[in-house]
Parts: sequence; C-alpha cells; structure tokens
Amino acid sequence: MGTALRVMVVEDDVDQRRLITSMLARAGHSIALACGRGDDPALTDTDVDVAVIDLSLPGRSGVELIRALLDKRPALPVLVVSASSHSAAITEALLAGALGYVVKGSKLHEVVDAVELIARRTPAFSPEARTVLAAQGDVNVDKALARLRKFL
Repeated sequence: MGTALRVMVVEDDVDQRRLITSMLARAGHSIALACGRGDDPALTDTDVDVAVIDLSLPGRSGVELIRALLDKRPALPVLVVSASSHSAAITEALLAGALGYVVKGSKLHEVVDAVELIARRTPAFSPEARTVLAAQGDVNVDKALARLRKFL
C-alpha cells in the first residue's frame, strides 16, 4: 500500500499484540495506540485510520468496543482479529460494524493485507472466515452479508 496508515490495535494477549503491531510497522504503518483492554479511555479519542480489535477483551468486549468506536466515528474501518472461527462470533462482529475478520493463526500477511483492504472500504476476510460466510441458510450470516454489500 502506498499510504502509511495510523492503526489502533486492541488485543489483550501481549504476544499477539506485539506480533500484529510489528507486522504493521514492517509494512510501513504507524501504531497510534496499542492496548489490551476494551475499556481504555484513550480508545474513543485516538485519531486513527483503521482499528484492529480482538473480540475477547477484559473490561469491554470487542463487539461493545466496535459499537462505541463507530458511534463516535461511523466511517472508521474496523478489522476483527480473533481466535474464534464460529459463525456467531463472525456475524456478531460484522453486524456490530466490522468491515473485516481474520481468524488468529492465519498467515501473518493476512492481517496486514486485511488492514490495507478495509482502509479502502473493501471487506476483507481470512479463508476460515470466508468459509463460514459462504455457508447457506444462516439468517445472521445473511444479515451480515447484506450489511457488507454496500461496500462491494
């Protein structure tokens, strides 16, 4: 990507947070804020281009944090990076307003690629998340995909 992005990373696992921030920094992006709690007061006041959020956070859940961030900045692109590959987690994150979802354990470059895609308002998913979203007949998946169609 040609333009450096200012990124917020909210991940309670210190090793995962370091890994994500170092991958983004190596790709030329700056980390505006990196923290491990969903209720950190700085989260809703930090000026960033993209937010990367884990779903399972102490203090306030990732879904609650997504809603709070988007209440303040409705156009903020949000990427979820989570260990959960369950349909309910993915659809809940997308319905809350996330524009992308990467399952932890994916290839390292997938987080950077997804951050760069959602910064351009293009939905981005790891292969595991894409497989879940391809499942037919799940009402919540259908709702989540309908929300994303405006970006496609």
